[in-house]
Amino acid sequence: MKRVLLFLVICGFFLSAQEENRGKQKSEDLKKEWKLTLRYGIDSTVVSLIEKLQAYNDETLTLDILERMKQSHNTQVLTNSFDYFISIENDHALERAKEIIEQFQMYEIELLRKVLQYLRLFADQSYITFLEPLLNDEEIRPDVLLTIGKIGSANDAPILEEWFAKTDSLPTKENILIALANLGSQSSLSFLLSTLVAPDLEAELVRYTIHALARCGEGNEEVYSKIKPFLQDGSDWTRVYAVSALGYFQDPHMENLLLSALRDSFWKVRIAAIEVSAKKRIPSLVSAIEYRVLHDPVQKVKLYGIQSMVDWKSEDMWRFLASIMSNEKASQLLRGEALIAILKEMPEIISPKDIEEVVQKQLADNTRVINRVANFLAKNTNKNYQNIAALLLKSNNPGVVIAAISYANHTHCIALRPQIEKLQDSGYQSIAYYAKQAFLKLSKN
Repeated sequence: MKRVLLFLVICGFFLSAQEENRGKQKSEDLKKEWKLTLRYGIDSTVVSLIEKLQAYNDETLTLDILERMKQSHNTQVLTNSFDYFISIENDHALERAKEIIEQFQMYEIELLRKVLQYLRLFADQSYITFLEPLLNDEEIRPDVLLTIGKIGSANDAPILEEWFAKTDSLPTKENILIALANLGSQSSLSFLLSTLVAPDLEAELVRYTIHALARCGEGNEEVYSKIKPFLQDGSDWTRVYAVSALGYFQDPHMENLLLSALRDSFWKVRIAAIEVSAKKRIPSLVSAIEYRVLHDPVQKVKLYGIQSMVDWKSEDMWRFLASIMSNEKASQLLRGEALIAILKEMPEIISPKDIEEVVQKQLADNTRVINRVANFLAKNTNKNYQNIAALLLKSNNPGVVIAAISYANHTHCIALRPQIEKLQDSGYQSIAYYAKQAFLKLSKN
């Protein structure tokens, strides 16, 4: 009998090893197919594959994508590739970005804007030399000036100030003001102060100057004295930027200023006031924010009110969010927003069981909220979400399932291994591929 049992155990290990090898082989075959697509596929197929890899947060083929970028001049292939590298926060495409900038006449404006966006994230001051020739192109100039402000230093302020004086283009001037704020130099501050008080400043530029000044002159009383009068401005948008600027300064009357802004007739002003209230965390404004969430006539104000509550770190705010999350009479949008806000912090005051019940209900109803929960988990490194991930693995949505698999993979969540093992036989090729990869990793010590 013991020999029979030993034989069965050995057979079990043998079959398990065979199954593991088959799973590994299928994963390798799919990866090989993707590699061949990136190397030899037509542009439209490559574009679709890169979009898929980006959606799945797959970083295993970055070198293959980079190699295709080096060989390609197709706008969509290159644009999607830079999008991919931006999404995975990878700077390996800097050299290709530099080559495109050096030959910018060959490429479409859509691609150049994406390349400049990439440079703003990963490049350093040494790239400014390569950007200067692009300033002669009127269409791309605003993006170039914005990039100079992002990666440059105080020494580059004169370039921006010179172009502000030379150009009549409002979009270009707006980007220059933002760029000067990014530089944050004393020269920039002096220039922005003189700009705000200039009698001939276009009304459209006033708000950008206020925004730039607040960032550049944080805590500066002279700067605040120039901005504060605009809180009562007749222009809705000017009031928005003036209220936002309050977050950078101190004022003994801050509570009253924000309370007045929370009652403003323009909804964007109310959102700006909610943002600053969360930053300042003035306790007496909690009930005013809750009122906006429950009764504001504009949905976006309600949603922003919920999002801001995470920053308060207040038990009263958490209780309020929990009541919204569990209230079946509240809109799905509000309940979902409250759920995401709670998931970000998992406060002790709220029972994990209550959170899981809400996720289960949203999953059963197949709401769009589940997609947001999936995106939240996909790159999360906190192991406390394994019960949520276990629920998502049961979804009928492949993207949601893959996000949960990704979570299990990068958190090495052994508890999810049995579910992932079954998904290796999924009818969806992509689910099966990622399940096999994750199962192999989770099977190792």
